[in-house]
Amino acid sequence: MKVTHKALAKVPKSPLPPCGGGLGWGGSCDEMANFAASPTPQPPPVKGGGDVYKTRSSHVKKMVHCFALLCILILAGAGCSWKSDSTVPPGAGTATEKITMCQGGGLAILPLIALEKGLFARQGLNVEIIAKGDGKLAFDALLSGECAFATVGEPPLVAAIFTRTDFAVLASLNITDNATKVLARKDLGIRTVNDLKGKPVGVRKGTFSHYFLDLLLTKNGISPRDVSLRFMEPGRFSEALAQGEIVAYSGSDEQLLLGKKLIGEMAVILSEPGLSLNSVNLVTMKKYISSRPAMTQKLLQALLQAEEYYLKHPADARNIVQRLKGISPTELEEILKEQNHQLTLPQSLLLTMEGNARWMIDTGIQGSSSFPNFLNVIDPAPLKALKPSSVSINK
Repeated sequence: MKVTHKALAKVPKSPLPPCGGGLGWGGSCDEMANFAASPTPQPPPVKGGGDVYKTRSSHVKKMVHCFALLCILILAGAGCSWKSDSTVPPGAGTATEKITMCQGGGLAILPLIALEKGLFARQGLNVEIIAKGDGKLAFDALLSGECAFATVGEPPLVAAIFTRTDFAVLASLNITDNATKVLARKDLGIRTVNDLKGKPVGVRKGTFSHYFLDLLLTKNGISPRDVSLRFMEPGRFSEALAQGEIVAYSGSDEQLLLGKKLIGEMAVILSEPGLSLNSVNLVTMKKYISSRPAMTQKLLQALLQAEEYYLKHPADARNIVQRLKGISPTELEEILKEQNHQLTLPQSLLLTMEGNARWMIDTGIQGSSSFPNFLNVIDPAPLKALKPSSVSINK
């Protein structure tokens, strides 16, 4: 079921529990639905995320936990859930191996396509995808054992490698040079990057949005010290912007869509295509690869099949993503036109990670001055065995 304002408005008053427990919302799901469907909704603060999509042996189940407008954009939330079943295609067999994948904030459509089209089930995998809304949260969930796999941008991986190397990057799922941007309010005097001087700007510390903002400011001759950075959770970006707590924030994909929806015609986007590459990467623990190599190969095989489906049937693939993520066709097209959703392991990943590491050392985010060897956390073997042409990193 596609989660829309209209659909939300029909949520019954009972027996659904109160929404957003522990997140500052004490009303019922029905009240939340009416709140989200209002002309100018203003969501209260949100932390974390818990949107869930699941496969079963004969069905693909999607359970979406939502909160205020985040229900619509599937960024973060808790409490309410919607389920819809999609029959697994004939010949898919029985999904017996349970695998949990935590998704960060960057859009990764191949796992969603594989889920919806029964491609995981064809490989005998019972996959559960949990949307965390932020790459660091997804990576932390992987490290804690909550998830077997995670989709993560470069910064959390780079920050971790200074102290540990027990995880492995298997592939990049999405590569772009223009997903991260700054969303600002022009009614607060922001029309160009130079207007950010001395103003409060929201950012998630140590993430790609933080890295991009520093690069953007530097390129325009502004020291990051000349901007009042407000470190906050991504779930607070749009609310803080709408309430004037900040004049802008650095984010990507759905984070930007939600903010634009809230502030409407007041929105202005500050972007710099080509300033830096970033990718959404599939990561797991090394012990998982060594203990369950067949499962790792099956997961990658299903994702390669999802890539093929996306290339051959782009319209249907987009419909899948629109339905699962609650994004309109226009909004999704705006995102996808700037991204490359294919399963690869390119040499550019190393360059991006090196750039992130230099930035972390120079800014003091990392206390160590010793430059890490990123090949220690990249494992090209599983993907290379399935599709050698997609791997350009040699190890």
